[in-house]
Amino acid sequence: MKNFRFIALLLAILMVAAVAFSCTGSNDSGSTTTPKTTTPAPTSSSSSATEAPGPDKPEIAEGMVGITPSYVDPLNLTEVGTKYWEYYSDANDYMKDAEDIVDTDFGGGQAHFDNKAPVSWTNGTNTEAAEEQIHGYNSGEIVVTVKTAGCKTIVLLVGAWNATNKLTVYDADMDDRGSLEVATAGGDAQMALVTVNLESYEGDEITIVLKAEQSNGGNVSLTAVAVN
Repeated sequence: MKNFRFIALLLAILMVAAVAFSCTGSNDSGSTTTPKTTTPAPTSSSSSATEAPGPDKPEIAEGMVGITPSYVDPLNLTEVGTKYWEYYSDANDYMKDAEDIVDTDFGGGQAHFDNKAPVSWTNGTNTEAAEEQIHGYNSGEIVVTVKTAGCKTIVLLVGAWNATNKLTVYDADMDDRGSLEVATAGGDAQMALVTVNLESYEGDEITIVLKAEQSNGGNVSLTAVAVN
């Protein structure tokens, strides 16, 4: 009788041990008997340390864009734009009997009449001859696209008011060719004469974007585009 009790007790111990082993040797999914290892999520500092640096921003090719800052001199569009020119105001004008190769988008905006650099011409379409025109057109962003076949230079009379005028060049495929700041102004508007040299440019079209950055309610302006 004692042997029977001993055997029964031994069997009970073995059953308890088997149940305990089954509970500790399996996981929730039942797919493995190996406990899962939890890897702590990286902290923000370790994550930023392992991130790959972003691509370098393109730079405008050396000698492609020239800037005359604080420009106040008279600008004769007939002399500068021997191939084509356009003048922007509440009464726009453009070169007479010439192929229109300039497309400009002001995205809204408005005309102003306080340019520091006066504009003139002698071969206009709407007004044949004009002197000391001080109008211009301003907006938060201005896009100028020029057909470049047979062109050597593009001249833009631009400005800024309560903002920085950032110029970006895009090629015919609208790939970014680089940016630079051309004028910065507070409450007193500033102008700049920008010359784009096309001698080494191979595309048949080029786009120039003027955008108001670091703006305190200000804008950028474009008075004229002249192509030679």
